[in-house]
Order: sequence, then C-alpha cells, then structure tokens
Amino acid sequence: MYEERNRKIRENGKATRERRSHMDCRVVSAKIQENRLSKAKLEKLKRCFPEAKWLYNAVVATDTLSLEDTSSVQVKVKDTFEEREIKCLSAQMKQSVIESVKTNVSNLSKAKKKGLKVGKLRFKKECNEINLKQFDKTYKIKSCNKISVQNIGVLVVNGLEQVNLDEVEFANAKLIQKPSGYYINITTYSKKQPETQTEKDVLGLDMGIKDQLTFSNGVKVNFYLEESEQLKGLMRKLNRQTKGSNQYRQTLNRIKRIYERYNNKKSDVVNKLNSVLKQNYIICFQDELLSKWKRKKSKRRFSFGRKVQHGILGRVEDRLKKNDSNVMLESSVPTTQTCPVCGCLTKHSLDKRKYHCDHCGFENADRDVHSANMMVLLSGYGTYRSLNTDAVSTEKMVGFLNNLSELGVVVTTNSMFWKYFYDNFQPLGLKRLISTYLDNTQSFKTEYDGESMIKTPLIGNGDFSSDECVEILKECDVVVTNPPFSLWRQFIHLLILYNKKFLAIGNKTAVIYRELFYKVKENKVWFGYTIPKEFITPDGITKKVSGICRWFTNIEPRPTIEDVKLIEFDQSKHRRYSNYMAVNVDNIKQIPDTNEIIGVPITFLDKYNPEQFEILGMSGDREFVDSDCDFFIPVTKEQKNIFKEQNKDWRDTHPYFSDGDKLTKLLYVRLFIRKKGT
Repeated sequence: MYEERNRKIRENGKATRERRSHMDCRVVSAKIQENRLSKAKLEKLKRCFPEAKWLYNAVVATDTLSLEDTSSVQVKVKDTFEEREIKCLSAQMKQSVIESVKTNVSNLSKAKKKGLKVGKLRFKKECNEINLKQFDKTYKIKSCNKISVQNIGVLVVNGLEQVNLDEVEFANAKLIQKPSGYYINITTYSKKQPETQTEKDVLGLDMGIKDQLTFSNGVKVNFYLEESEQLKGLMRKLNRQTKGSNQYRQTLNRIKRIYERYNNKKSDVVNKLNSVLKQNYIICFQDELLSKWKRKKSKRRFSFGRKVQHGILGRVEDRLKKNDSNVMLESSVPTTQTCPVCGCLTKHSLDKRKYHCDHCGFENADRDVHSANMMVLLSGYGTYRSLNTDAVSTEKMVGFLNNLSELGVVVTTNSMFWKYFYDNFQPLGLKRLISTYLDNTQSFKTEYDGESMIKTPLIGNGDFSSDECVEILKECDVVVTNPPFSLWRQFIHLLILYNKKFLAIGNKTAVIYRELFYKVKENKVWFGYTIPKEFITPDGITKKVSGICRWFTNIEPRPTIEDVKLIEFDQSKHRRYSNYMAVNVDNIKQIPDTNEIIGVPITFLDKYNPEQFEILGMSGDREFVDSDCDFFIPVTKEQKNIFKEQNKDWRDTHPYFSDGDKLTKLLYVRLFIRKKGT
C-alpha cells in the first residue's frame, strides 16, 4: 500500500518537473495589508517568525536533527531555559523548518569535502522566512486580494493583480518578514510566450571589479549606490544607544528599511538590464566562478567572493545562465591572455589594463574590451571587432540603458567623444571634421564634410606631437580633444606654438607651466567666464567636476571683470616675505590698497582685471621675474642650512616668513602683482 502510494508520488513529481521545464517561472510578491487584519490574526502572523527561530535552534541543538514532540521547545533566555509553545506554525511549516536545518548541514558537509574550513551550524538570531510548500494545503489563493495561510487564516494582500490566476500554475511560497512589512512570495509557472523573431546583435561580456560589466562594443556599466546622509546619521545614533533598548530597536529597524530600499534598487537594476539584454542581444560570457574571487591581503578568504556572488555581478550572471540563447564559456578559457592575430598566450598582471601580445605586437588599449571581444571570437559567433566599427551598436545600447541612470547605474563608452561632433555637424556650423584614432595597431585619419567620410591610414601611431599629426593640426581652425592632465602641458604648448584658438579645461595649477604663464602674463591667455562645475556625458549622465579645474582660453572677447575692492593696508594682516620684496595675501578679499608688490594665490586669476593690476612674476622660479623688476632677495648659506634642517623640501625661491632662525610659514606658489599706475 505504502509502496504504491510512494510510486504514484514519484511519478506525479517527475511529470510535474517535466511539464514545468517548458514553462516560464516567475516569483510574485504579495504584500500583506496589516491594517486589514484583525488583532488576533496579526498577533499570530508576528508570532510565526520567533516560533520558527525557536524550532530551528532546538533542532540544531539535537544530534538527530529531529524532534519527537514539536508542540513546545526549550528556549534559552539569558542564563536559563524556558519552555515555549509552538502554536502558530502548522505541521507543514514545522516540517519545512526541520528540512532547512538538514539542508544547511548537508551544504556544510559538501563544503568540507571540497577542502573548505567550515564549523558547526550556528544558531539563528532571527528567522525572516518560512517556507509554504504545499499549495492548496499550507496556503490557498482565495481571490486576487486574499490568501489563506494554514493556522493563521485569510490574509488581505496587494500584488496578485499582476498575474492571471486562471492561467498560471502555483508552486511553493514563502512567508517573509521585512522591515517594511510582511510578504508572501509565490512561485508561479505559465506557458512560454513565443519570442518575436528579431535580429539580435552578438556581444561579449567581461565581468570585473574596476568596471563591473564591460561589453565588446566598448560600453561599460557600473552600479554605484552611495550611502545617504540619513543612513550615516542613523549609524552614529545607533552606536550611542544602549543595545537592546526600545530606541536601539527602533533605530535598527529604520536602518534595515534603508538597506531594504537599496536591495530593491539592485533587484530593479538586474531585472531591467536582463530585459534589455534578453530582447536585443546574444551574450557571450564566461563562467567567472565569482564565489572564488579573492581580495589581496584579506583576512577572510572567501567573504569577498560570496559578497560579489550575491551582488549585482552574481545576479546578472545567474540571469544570463538561464537564457538559452546566450553562450557561456568555461572558466578555464584564457580570454584575457589570448591574441586574436597569432593565438599566442601572454600573461598580464591585474595592474596592467592594456593588452599587448609579446609575440606579434598586437595591442588593445582596454584589456577588458579585449577579453569581451575574445569571448565572441572563441565562441564562434563572430569576429574580433574594434570600438570604431561598433559606433551604431554603442549608440543603440546606450539608448537602451539611459533609463537606468536614475537607479545609480553609470554607463560609459570609449567611442562617443567624436560621435558628438559627427551627430551635431550642422547645428555646430562645421565645414569639415578631422579626427585621428588608433584601431588596434593601425592609426587612421578621417575626414567628414557632412556627406562623405574619407579614411586614410597614418604612418605613425597617431601621437598628437608627431610630424604628420602636426601637419593635420595646421589645417584646423578649432581644435577639440580630451588629453589627460599628464599630457596637457605638451598639448597646450603645440596650440600656442601654432597660434591656434582654443578653449580647454585644465588644472588651475597648470598656470605655473612656463609655456602658459608667459602668455597669461602678457594677457594673451586667460581664465574663462565661469568655473566648470559639471558636465554631461554623451549618454546623458551629469557628473561633477573637481573645483581645481578652470577654463583656459585665448578666444575673444575677454570676460569683463569688475575691479577688486581693495582694503586698507594693515601690517598685522599683510606681512612681508623674508625672501621677496612683497606683502602676502591669502585671500583675494584681503588685497590691500598699496603701491607695494603683492603676493596672491593662483585663484586671483578668477578676478584678474588687466586694467587694475599687472602680473610681474611668480614664485618658485626666478626665470619668471623680469630683470627690471627683480624683487627676489637672495638667501645666505647660514639661512639655507637652518631652513633645510627645519624642512627638507624647503626651496629658497618659495616665499616664507622667518622670525630669527625659525621658519614660521612655508607658502604655496604665489603670483606677484602690482596695482597699475604705480
């Protein structure tokens, strides 16, 4: 009799699994409306979770992982044990709690067999989930807003309106406790909807830490969620409160609710990103084994990998694996090391972000993009493509992902700078657009006149200081580029050398460059109208600019700046340097009305009016000082020795104050100015 029953159960289970393998699985979250429940039901609902914790810990404490009598258990309260009755959990709920203990013990034993260091199963401090395994027994769907749970009663919910109750098949469910309330998550199965036959682009995807998602078309997707000031304030408040008090629990609950919102944002990002990728792309990716990722010098060896596994990367990878149209490569495939030209392997340390083949010399400026392209190549779905040939794909993908910026997603590209001027050729009034770029190992020059595009290979690597690029520079009336600050000096030197008009963002300290300062001193280069505070990327994301940046330009007209209001000269405020015949000013608002030479900070150029002041020179280099206005006072050898003992980085050209043998103040770079007409 029992054998026949078990046989039918096994057959029915096998048939159910076979049927559901061809169906779409979806988890529907229904929130319980606490204000619509009676006091008795609400108390039962709240009591279920501590009872589940008591039962779980009681089973863990036994050697047999089972209890003969589950009507009551022993619960530790401080230093004593108390008998607590289990009256709200149904028999099926109790069984699911006991099975969860056995499952956790089994997972620990499997981890131990793999060589991982594991301890004993720990007691739970709280239980927030209870499995409802049997549909129509443990729980029932009464209507689109009512669910009946065994031993609790009928619960009023919101959220079931999103599914058609007649067309879905219900499976297991979970009763969940969150800081925002109580939920029932129901697993449903429905018939698969026929996919629309649309042409999908093939993209490779590389996962990492610096850039979380890097696609083969150059698009990079990162998720940043900064902690709010409210959360930081609550954490500080929690540290000051007594642990276990009512205020402590209230503050802790508020913190949990904020983290719940953070987690909801992450889930929203994963869902929307997966929807975009599933509808428009075939993704070639690699099994990254995220759980085994390690951070250097980490005391907890496996904590970092588990964190990544349960974060954005882990969730995205799980979704990609579930889509049958995607292609997954084994983790052992050396996508980062393989050269697409000769096929040789070249190992690179993690700090080297540029791929270079030691055998044939092939290069890719972005190591992650190279890896993503190799996934497409090795999967057999396409060829190795450069960023410049994927402009259409890049634009398309950025358009899809623009709506994710509100959720903390930052989308960046490697090929959108030139595209802005290409798309706005007519509005900007351009006659010809010239560009140089590097495509793998070959550099090119492109010319666009609004109708046709001419592409010409260059002899060199496209360096802006090379002879052929200088000849291209001579053809241009307006130069637009984005050199890094490390090359800013050389680039500005070329623009000044060939008398080009420019508008460039640079570090305000760039004014001390010899090539630039002489032009500033001669009023041939000046700061722009405004201080750059933010900029908008081609994909529509607004980013802040550091306050140390300024506009440098020589394009007329020059900004009209009012005279600086001068204050009365005060010897206590305006001290004289010991090595310069000048008085010091730390703030522009403190410039005195005097005929003496004044030392001001570089930010003076924001308010510099050439009709009011003239720039004489700058500290730090005597070459900036005119011979007819030499206000530098040489320092004796005795003073040098004393000052060097006090400050190893001391230089006699830097302005300083001294009281006897004591160096009292070492200042930053100063511009030396003098009022006109003196």
